[in-house]
Amino acid sequence: MIKIKKVGLGIIAVIVVLVGLWMYHAHGLYEKSYRSEYHYGIRIQPDSVLHNITLFVPLPVFEEESKIGDEIIVGNYFIMGGKFSKPDDWDCRIVETEHGKMLKINAEKIAPEFHSLPVPIEDAAEQIVIAKWMLRMMGYKYGVTISFAPKILVGHAGSGLHIHTRLVRNGKNMMIEGSGLSSIAKKAIAGYLALAPSLTAFGNTIPTSYLRLVSHQEAPTNICWGDRNRSVLVRVPLGWINVKNMARDANPQERTESSGFIDRQTVEFRCPDGSANIYLLLAGLAVAARHGLEMRGALEVANKFYVDINIFSSEHKGIQEKLPQLPASCWESAKSLLRDREIYQRNGVFSSTVIDGIVKKLKSYNDKDLSEKLYGREDEIKKLLDE
Repeated sequence: MIKIKKVGLGIIAVIVVLVGLWMYHAHGLYEKSYRSEYHYGIRIQPDSVLHNITLFVPLPVFEEESKIGDEIIVGNYFIMGGKFSKPDDWDCRIVETEHGKMLKINAEKIAPEFHSLPVPIEDAAEQIVIAKWMLRMMGYKYGVTISFAPKILVGHAGSGLHIHTRLVRNGKNMMIEGSGLSSIAKKAIAGYLALAPSLTAFGNTIPTSYLRLVSHQEAPTNICWGDRNRSVLVRVPLGWINVKNMARDANPQERTESSGFIDRQTVEFRCPDGSANIYLLLAGLAVAARHGLEMRGALEVANKFYVDINIFSSEHKGIQEKLPQLPASCWESAKSLLRDREIYQRNGVFSSTVIDGIVKKLKSYNDKDLSEKLYGREDEIKKLLDE
């Protein structure tokens, strides 16, 4: 009887242990079933500068407390792995509202992260320089190589630096007239077309730039322009002509009036790439726009070189062959700059020293007829791209 009792107690003990382990395991599974990981962030990105603003932001709350709210108030929060503190002029506190706990933010000023484009030409140059620096620093931080090279892979489209431009007078966009482009816009386009070969001296500054400017690879080769046409040098993008209430069209119950769309119309100059000296390129585009406004027969030039077809299609080959071509090398670009130097030096915008220095640099590559020599020789092109 004693042995049986001992055995029985042992079995009961084992059962108790097994039940305990099962309950512990089940509790762990239960905990995992209701626990989850989430990320909470606040992003305030106004379209314009806001002054003396008060915001109420919902907060996640657990057991009547908001640890995240407390962290934000003391400035211990993180963005992309870096620790940031709230701006000095922000007064943040957690308040009770009819909708629960919220973060109340009082700020003297909240500005956009980036100003709406287009921006004044000097600001545009600075923004591009800073953006390239930021990308390179981020690449370095994460062990990634950032390249702005115009051509990286054989047989694939390269990397461009398209520039959108508009002309403004007394705060008004002068690119629109009635229901279409204004004569001022067309004259500016004529100036871009007339100086396009020499503008490559500022926007396409290394030999591989001209390996990008080839047919069927989303880059221009000929001097022409058109509406929403990606085979041309100067493109008029999908614009804001006759656009009034896009928000209401998409949301019939929207009551507010949309305005200001006409102010956003630009034209796009498509041949520059990442090798561009952005300061000289934008100065050159300003000179080209002025040249178009001043040159005789500018509207006739614009009409002559307008196309509404894909010039790279085989059926339109005859039209493409009649259009003037962009330079095919740094050498040709230098020759174009020498031909147009008087226009750039007019009014002291460019000095003769700058022009001579650019020409010397471009010719130093000695790449005359390079594209012609490398045509169809993928191994040679790849070797050049890898250098």
